[in-house]
Amino acid sequence: MAYERADFILKLLRAIRADITTIRERQEELILRVSRLEREVANLHADFATISLRIDNLDRRVERIERRFELVNESAG
Repeated sequence: MAYERADFILKLLRAIRADITTIRERQEELILRVSRLEREVANLHADFATISLRIDNLDRRVERIERRFELVNESAG
């Protein structure tokens, strides 16, 4: 009876250890995936900043062209 109980407990502990190993592997995979997502989001922020800068530059150029060709009312601006 004591042997069967010890064997049962040992099997449970092995199953728990296997489950913990699976959880750790999955957690490591998720950490890697989140890290990749963080890098991609950082890259997107940099891309948006670059695009915003280019749009601002284009806006200034268009305003300059409009003033040069007198397409804009100076009193309105």
